[in-house]
Amino acid sequence: MDQQRWNAAIDHFLTEKHQKRSAGNKECRKKQNLNRLEVFHRAYVNKIGEFVDPLVEEQYNALVAEVSLQTHHIADSGGDPDTIDWITIFEKVLRTRWGHDVDVNAFPQNPTFVTAIEDIIRSFKNQVNEENNDGEDGGENENN
Repeated sequence: MDQQRWNAAIDHFLTEKHQKRSAGNKECRKKQNLNRLEVFHRAYVNKIGEFVDPLVEEQYNALVAEVSLQTHHIADSGGDPDTIDWITIFEKVLRTRWGHDVDVNAFPQNPTFVTAIEDIIRSFKNQVNEENNDGEDGGENENN
């Protein structure tokens, strides 16, 4: 993004209208009460509850297993299981690092799958950015 567009974006994020809308969206997201695993599942099953691709189903099952392992580990050490590190889990299971492009050559050349993974990562990056902003702009992203 060039400097002029960056400045325009910052100016927009600082407007009262954006701040109010962002705060409202943030409150709405809190009420949704979905974790990232549920969002992943909902995004990649069809109307009859079947995964759109067998590889996505394998990844979902691996995510479930890793979340279970991490949750038990946190609870056994006296921590709060709600503090689970979603970023680390998704990076470990999907074998990608946030802030880096997806290497589509590492996956089968199934256009549906490639698009699904790119969408997951883009969505997850936006969620991570929202959390990292600590409410500075409410994490609103009008493109998603």
